[in-house]
Amino acid sequence: MEKNLNTKDKRVIKTRKAIIGATIQLMGTKRIEQITVKEIADTALINRKTFYTHYDSIYDVLNDIENGIIQSLIQILDSTDFSAERLNPYPLFEKLTAMISQDAEFFHCLLQSSGHSHLLNKIKGVIKDHLLIQFDKYFPNDPVLPQYVLEFIASGLIAVYQQWFDANEPEPSLEEISRITGLLIFDGVNGVFRQKQQELLDSPN
Repeated sequence: MEKNLNTKDKRVIKTRKAIIGATIQLMGTKRIEQITVKEIADTALINRKTFYTHYDSIYDVLNDIENGIIQSLIQILDSTDFSAERLNPYPLFEKLTAMISQDAEFFHCLLQSSGHSHLLNKIKGVIKDHLLIQFDKYFPNDPVLPQYVLEFIASGLIAVYQQWFDANEPEPSLEEISRITGLLIFDGVNGVFRQKQQELLDSPN
């Protein structure tokens, strides 16, 4: 349920940030269904009444976190010129690295928990939907191949980050993983682009 609060009020922003931070912190030690409102309130240094002033349930907090991540991802993808980024993908992955670094603890929980598969699917869907718009010019008469290329990009991207979080090692760094991911994904996809563009050039139409 939408709360009738001024979300631009500094006190509201501060309190919600504390609640979200406490929720993410607790998610690092237990599953979301095991977390109580009292634990969140105690960790955020607020009382239960204040929690319910801002959220109806713990799952409302989780939705707020997830929506923030999706909006950040959309902003990154909207500002990306894929035709340029596929030749030099590192600026794109630098933006993704910055986004993940801001909520590293939540992403760690997200990628290690099967309970958040719906968000992973949502993230994958956002990536595919935004890139599909830019793929049209490369595959004007082929509605099938782009779906496989997009699945490769989105699934590969998530899988590499998941492997990094699962390993829980300081090396390689998140920045290095982002560089490797860009290299793996875009060098592989470039081969498909070159092949398709050559087919279009060779086509009598």
